[in-house]
Amino acid sequence: MFQTTLKVFEKIKIDDSIDERMKNLGLAITEKARRKGQTYTKGGQFWNRICQSIGFTYDTKARTLTYGANHVASAHKQYGGIISAPGKGEGSRHSKYLTIPISPISKGKNTSVFRKVSIKTFFFTSKKGNLILAMTPSSKKKMETLFVLKKSVYQKAQPYFPEGVELDAIVTRHLGGVPKK
Repeated sequence: MFQTTLKVFEKIKIDDSIDERMKNLGLAITEKARRKGQTYTKGGQFWNRICQSIGFTYDTKARTLTYGANHVASAHKQYGGIISAPGKGEGSRHSKYLTIPISPISKGKNTSVFRKVSIKTFFFTSKKGNLILAMTPSSKKKMETLFVLKKSVYQKAQPYFPEGVELDAIVTRHLGGVPKK
């Protein structure tokens, strides 16, 4: 889950329109996040689910806007971090290893795809000590490496909520100033 709260502060013009402007700000931030999240999707449902979980609430008494995403992987995608096997989140197959595609034919697939079509595969350890899943070569082809298997990897951030200057510009456009975080 990922969540951020913005609070109105003294320098922002507080008048009868402040509640409406804060709600419009919430809509602008969450719509921007949805559009950016959709740029990461590769035809699957993962990013679609994250984007569907994006929302905001506005507390009129405290004048605070809280926005975020309630998908289990939303904060991880916003900030990056280590992922490990076996997985615990939505979509986890609880496998002993993460499978990282290293061949164009394995991109977007998992190891079960190759087992279903009766392709003969085998494991070996690389010189660097990585466990590799490869495809048995046909009579005219060299061996095709498919996946590196790892217990954990660092996954870089794929920020989709606006931050920094981009967020400040959206806030300024809607409120005329930047609120406290």
